[in-house]
This record gives sequence, structure tokens and C-alpha cells, in this order.
Amino acid sequence: MSTAKVITRAASLFLAVVLLLAVFADVFFELPRSTGSSVASRNVLALSVHGARGSVVIGLSVALFAVTAGVIGGGLAGFGPRIADALLGRAVEITGALPTVVIVALVRAIDRDDSVVSFIGVLALLQAVHVARLVRGEVLRVRGQDFVLAAQALGAAPARVFRFHVLPHVLSPVLVRAALVVAAAVALEAALGFLGLAPAMSPPSWGVALSQATPNAGGGALLLPAFAAIATTMSLWVVADALDDSLSARRGRPKAW
Repeated sequence: MSTAKVITRAASLFLAVVLLLAVFADVFFELPRSTGSSVASRNVLALSVHGARGSVVIGLSVALFAVTAGVIGGGLAGFGPRIADALLGRAVEITGALPTVVIVALVRAIDRDDSVVSFIGVLALLQAVHVARLVRGEVLRVRGQDFVLAAQALGAAPARVFRFHVLPHVLSPVLVRAALVVAAAVALEAALGFLGLAPAMSPPSWGVALSQATPNAGGGALLLPAFAAIATTMSLWVVADALDDSLSARRGRPKAW
């Protein structure tokens, strides 16, 4: 077995463990009642295990909304009116010019309710721009092929052409990108939580656990949530890379990223 396959299987196993902990966190550990400055070192492991649930929920929610909005926006930009393409171009420029931290800080300044929904929405919109850019490129690549031109010549409606002839050929790279979106969301939430920009949630995510860590709680209060977030992000990158290699080889196309 090659080294790449071993690394991919190890990453997949780690992600399976994280998902298991996220689902059954209450079975393994009881969430400590105090999560502020009085957190003891014996509660660090419990907080980190329960943090998996919060981070996984944020990562999957961001990916779901980002992929949905990105496919719609990228499809319109590549297969719809020119104004949709122009709007996507401006969105790419704005998100490229302003760092994520600045955008999240501005939204948090406006949203005084410390809402998890608005936090997920901001991250999803930022990631949706990247997904839409990928979808637009794939749509432009596919729309000039013979089977698409034949469907249009037969009088098929644009929406039908996109749904049945274009979209199936776009989903493979989108699936790879979805794994990367989850990785980005987990990493961003942990980093923003450490800076105190992530909203409070129950159970706390890894980012919130990092923000609540104090010197009295011991080094593990920082190391365990940070290691979990970094390892999860790296594992998702490894799995996404392996998935991209597999899908690219089957479809005979270049890598998606």
C-alpha cells in the first residue's frame, strides 16, 4: 500500500472518530457546567469532545449553504445573463480585498445579539463566492460541448439544459470543494473563536473553547481544542485531495483545485 493511501485512510479514520464524538459526545463525557475562568484541567477533555459537535455543526452548515448558493450563483454567472457574471466578479473582488476577520468583525459589530445563525451566514456567503467561481468555470467549460449544443438546438429550455446536461458534469468538483469548505469553516471558526469573534453556543465549539481557556486551566485547555481543529482541517484537505484524484481519473479531466 502506498504512503498516500495510508495517509488518506488515517485521515478518514480520524474524521470518522470526530463525527462519532460529535454525535455521541453526551455518552462519552458530561459537559462541565462551568466553562469560564473556573474551568479545571480535568474538564479540558470533556470540553474538547463536546467542542467537536459545535465545530462539526458549523462546518457542515456553512458547507450546505455555501454549496447551495455557490451552485446557483455560479450557474447563473456561467449560463445566465451577463449581469449575473458581473455581480459575481464584483463579489470576488470584494471578498479578495477584505480579510475574513474584518468582514466578520463588521458583522459582529452590527449584530448585537451574538447570533450563531448570522455567524454561519457570513462564513457561508464568503465561501459561496469561491464555490460560485468554481461552478462558473466548469459551466463555461461544459456549455460549449456538443451534447449541450444539441439539447439547445432541439429547443430545450435553458433551465432544463442546465439541470440535466450541465449540472451533472459540475457536481464532481463541487463535491471536492464542499470538503474544503468544511475544512475552511472549522479553521476559521477556531481562529475567530480564539480572537473572541465567534458567538457563544452550547455546546461550545473548539473556537469558543479556545477563547474560554485560561492559564489556570492548564496548557491542555489550548492544546487539545487547537490540535483537534488543526487535525480535522488537515484531514479534510487530505480526503478532498484523494477524492479529487479519484474523480479526475474517472472523468479524464484536470484537478479541480
